Amino acid sequence: MKYRLKIIDREDVDFRELKENGFGGVIFTDRFLTGENLKSAKKRRLKTFFHIRDLSSDTCFYLDSGGVYEENLYRVTLETVKTVKERLGDTLDMLDGLVVSIPYLKGLLWDEEFPLLYEDFCGRDIKEDLPAVFDKDTENPDFRVWYYSVAAQMLFFRYILPLSEYLETIGKKVCFDFGSMNRCIDLVKKQINPFLLQKHKISVIYETKDGIILVGGKEKYKQNLLVLPMRSIMLNFAYGANYSRQESPLVLALAEEEYYKSTLKRCKIEYSVVSEFEFSCMKQTELKKFENILVCDSCVFSDNNRIEMLKKSGHKINDKEILDILDRAN
Repeated sequence: MKYRLKIIDREDVDFRELKENGFGGVIFTDRFLTGENLKSAKKRRLKTFFHIRDLSSDTCFYLDSGGVYEENLYRVTLETVKTVKERLGDTLDMLDGLVVSIPYLKGLLWDEEFPLLYEDFCGRDIKEDLPAVFDKDTENPDFRVWYYSVAAQMLFFRYILPLSEYLETIGKKVCFDFGSMNRCIDLVKKQINPFLLQKHKISVIYETKDGIILVGGKEKYKQNLLVLPMRSIMLNFAYGANYSRQESPLVLALAEEEYYKSTLKRCKIEYSVVSEFEFSCMKQTELKKFENILVCDSCVFSDNNRIEMLKKSGHKINDKEILDILDRAN
């Protein structure tokens, strides 16, 4: 499920026109959330959402090159959601769901559990490898993959999933607002893993040049699969380091992501997206439903033989026919 949303303001109360212009739903704020507007939107079969903009600050710990320091994290809390529920009253029954901003971080999340988790993972003291997060010339870039992945999981299970589970109990969909973070590197910087939300069937919205797009927890089946180099970006992105525009593993990975996304859109080829992490875990029965699988050259897999094994099993991976179509579009 994927469709465009419109934030309602004074000039957007013609819901018939919005429907005719291809919008699938509308997002209300306090000022324009009225029973009349909701009825008009429902009459045009538009999905209706209310955006909770009240952010609370929580004390948390951050990691930087000099150590760990205490700061605030900003988020929509469960208590705020319950307060909004009571305030909306019967109006909530007319809404399909609520839009909630993702937690806002000022840096890299840190938790006292990380040292124990890392020791269990590889038997090493985390203090030996922490500099790798910030040093682009480190000899141990694999630590960055571990750190970004664990931080994203902690953020998800601690702050995102509880809100989704609560709203599910009252029969409402929650959509987490990613803002303009539709590139892998933006997601890595903010320690957000969209595939965790996808796995738990949680919807997200994000901003593009075409407007606000909602992607449902369960996407409509697509014939093509694009494997993006999120693991590669984690591996090569040192937080806060300066990178030139010269060719480097990070720059190439970012360029490939942009190339495939923009070219597929230009060719009007629909596709689903996963990263190397998810692709490595997908069973052959899952992959067989895709007519074409496009894997960015920058992708890094823990199993170096996986691509060749899948090709031998009959899967079309980076098939010349579809690559030629993309090349002609450029």
